[in-house]
Amino acid sequence: MLRLLLGRAGSGKTMAVRNALKDLAGSGDDKLMLIVPEQASFENERAMLRLLGPVLARRVSVVSFSRLAEEVLRHYGGFAGRRLDDGGRSIFMSLALEQVKDRLDIYRRNAESTELIGLLLDTCAEFKMCAVAPEDLFKAAEKMPDGTLRRKVSELSLILSAYDALVAQSYIDPLDDLTRLKEKLEQNDFFSGYTVMVDSFQSFPVQEYDVLSLILRQAKEVRAALCADRLDDPECGAGLFSLVRRTAKILIRLAKQNGVPVAAPIILESGTRFQSEDLKALEEGIYRPSHRKPFSGACKAISIYEAKNSYDESAFVAATIRRLMIDGGYRYRDFAVVARSQESYRGILDAALENWEIPYFMDRPEPVDAEPLMRL
Repeated sequence: MLRLLLGRAGSGKTMAVRNALKDLAGSGDDKLMLIVPEQASFENERAMLRLLGPVLARRVSVVSFSRLAEEVLRHYGGFAGRRLDDGGRSIFMSLALEQVKDRLDIYRRNAESTELIGLLLDTCAEFKMCAVAPEDLFKAAEKMPDGTLRRKVSELSLILSAYDALVAQSYIDPLDDLTRLKEKLEQNDFFSGYTVMVDSFQSFPVQEYDVLSLILRQAKEVRAALCADRLDDPECGAGLFSLVRRTAKILIRLAKQNGVPVAAPIILESGTRFQSEDLKALEEGIYRPSHRKPFSGACKAISIYEAKNSYDESAFVAATIRRLMIDGGYRYRDFAVVARSQESYRGILDAALENWEIPYFMDRPEPVDAEPLMRL
């Protein structure tokens, strides 16, 4: 059975999922699994340990899709082998281009370009997430009329086929783990008797939908917590929760395709997490003009600062963090700075934090082709 748990931010969806797992574990059920995004797995493992204790927590498996693939492939075989990393991908894509260069027309001129290699790797990763194989590209190209697009798709299929063949000779690409997971689940009833909870997702790529379809078919029950206020979509795809509503409808369709009954969705009351009424009003009305209502109370938890530029804005943020740490009893780890684009504040925000002697962590991905070995 599929059960959907809907609610806006702060409505208690995650706590409802954790409490449900606690009740099931306490009743003796040991086939319990919580699937969360990769970046939230550690936080959820720690929360379940605190909630259930060391004994009952062993009955609940907290996994991401990548860790689920590792667990299943280790159980049934297929995980062993040398794992490919970003540096290896760049090398193999370069070799693939060199191998098929004489058969290329459009891509031949830039075959040795590091920029083209990066674009091809991004394209390859996206195709894998969407479960599109090079053979699918070749079939699609055959159905296209003669022209530039047909030649591009055909050459792209040729390059990616050569790349996959080179990788398969001696490495395992982690980007294919979910595809191999799907194949193992089709051959084995791994989720028989399981109650599976899915939390903290907005949507899923095709690879993950394929895995979820098999989980729905095999598991005793699947519960999915989604951040949305309702199941129908009156905004016709342009609303704040339209993407999540679409995800819910896809899950319902997958359940029906597999003959799995779907329970009526549970919609939680919004705003229960917020301790201040001004934050509650902000959550209710932000980015939703049709639901916006004037708030007449005192705004103690919200402040607006009109900065002159990014430097002024960053200095205000750093000074505010410093003041709240000294006067408000906070710790530096209690703060998170959210920006629309990290690139716009690189070298500005970090300089402001350092100027105010604020310790921080800023994730800065670096292109692999900037490394000395790759440049060589």
